Amino acid sequence: MNPLSMKRISTSAAPAARHDVVVVGSGYGAAVAALRFSRAGRKVTVLERGREWRPEDFPSTQAETLPELQVLTRLGRIGRSDALVEARTNGDVDVVLGIGLGGGSLINAALAVTPDRRVFTGEDWPAVFRTDPDGALLARWIPLARSSLQSIRIPDSHLNPARTAALRRAAAALGASVDSAEMNIAFADRASGAGVHQPACTRCGDCVTGCRVGSKNTLRMNYLPLAAAAGAQLHTGVTVRSIARHPQGWRIFAEHGGDEVAFTCATVVLGAGSLGSTEILLRSAQDGLEVSPRVGRRWSGNGDVLGIAYNTDHPINDIGYGPLPVDQAHPCGPAITSLLRHDAAALADSFLIADGNIPGPLARVLVPALAFLGSLPGADTDKGDEAAELKRKIASELGGPYVGAMQHTLALLMIGHDAATGRLQLGAEGVRTAWKDLGGTPAYRAKVEALRKATAAQGGRFIGSLGWDTTRGGRMATVHPLGGCTMADDARTGVVDHRGRVYSGGKGTQVHDDLFVLDGSIVPTSLGANPLLTITALAERAMAIETGEG
Repeated sequence: MNPLSMKRISTSAAPAARHDVVVVGSGYGAAVAALRFSRAGRKVTVLERGREWRPEDFPSTQAETLPELQVLTRLGRIGRSDALVEARTNGDVDVVLGIGLGGGSLINAALAVTPDRRVFTGEDWPAVFRTDPDGALLARWIPLARSSLQSIRIPDSHLNPARTAALRRAAAALGASVDSAEMNIAFADRASGAGVHQPACTRCGDCVTGCRVGSKNTLRMNYLPLAAAAGAQLHTGVTVRSIARHPQGWRIFAEHGGDEVAFTCATVVLGAGSLGSTEILLRSAQDGLEVSPRVGRRWSGNGDVLGIAYNTDHPINDIGYGPLPVDQAHPCGPAITSLLRHDAAALADSFLIADGNIPGPLARVLVPALAFLGSLPGADTDKGDEAAELKRKIASELGGPYVGAMQHTLALLMIGHDAATGRLQLGAEGVRTAWKDLGGTPAYRAKVEALRKATAAQGGRFIGSLGWDTTRGGRMATVHPLGGCTMADDARTGVVDHRGRVYSGGKGTQVHDDLFVLDGSIVPTSLGANPLLTITALAERAMAIETGEG
């Protein structure tokens, strides 16, 4: 890799006191806003809470990875606030977030999926989408997002045949179809959208602990360096708390280096994600900013359900290689390689299942955890092979994650639909999710039962999310939080308009001048697909209208 192409594009120095456009966050919507405003001639400052990560900075071993995990509980934070992965367990639904310049793109699986067009015709979407989903979003803006992020279908050379075969067995059991996935990954040496050299994917399987190869198209490979080249100033280590009206536009209250700081600007774009942007607006409303009372409502986990098919009858080679060289005879492949698609007459009953994997840096710590969970009553989906399963389990416990039961294990990542009736509420330790007994609803029980059938097709032991089981219910988790500042036709039903402009009260269509939200928080429903393309497309559309290019 050319080291000059990966020079740092951010600074941890304190920002100036006065700005033109301030973009809070650096995920998909924020990165789009930073680039498009910069190219329109505006002076843009990006404020990111986390650090800048280059490929060589990501952890590769368990010892390096564990310090890059932080947990926010009701009692406070465990770990550094700028650690790469944040798990929020302070509410009813657990949420996993990527922290750093590039947001969730740093740790996601880079899966690019266009939602079913029926999603955008639902009554909770603004009329411009309901009445013309193809023209408003699907025909122009999602293709632009796909092009900008360099989405490409995974070639056969990078598939893991054992994982694909496992997903096909699951599809046969569920009456579904399987296809190779479209990914934001370089499968051959190439230049990224910003001209950054990207080596081909090595099939190491460690996408979600940070791509050390540089083949994953994080926002650090496209929108963010392009924004920097257009003049945007990117500042890391700045946590925004709230915003307020100011005679010169907007006042932003933040924390930098342990000190409270404040900035003034003409335009604000909140792009801190579903939880982050909602928290900022809730705090701002407490301090007197007039916004819709719908802030924090219509929160969705995007129908996410995690399942593990543990100790199956078939070798799957689903473990990433971490610091080890990739066994070219048994490559893991990217974090996701294939998709099972279950299309139903009712949109709510449709879902995707991806053949996820376990990243190498976390594999060893999961050996005893999965062994324990796989031994719980009700986990076994087949009978008569207990001796063979025990032999494989012992092999993993003695020999590590690349043999035995762990070698015969597959992560099943389901994305479906939910009612988006969760709430985000402000607590002393930050915003928390409120959605009682989500895991006990019939819709989620049906999803978990589908994952159990997918596991039974492998002859494995089913482990649900954190030991979730269909008889007792339990906590749910999501890696795709959506909503909280949702789009709607007026302030009575939503927080922002179809362009992401924040409503300035509890009714009507009046908006605050120069205040936008552009991230997953504006999505008013679950998508039934991973949301990166949709968020990027919504932001591109909003910015095109704002800058006069739409």
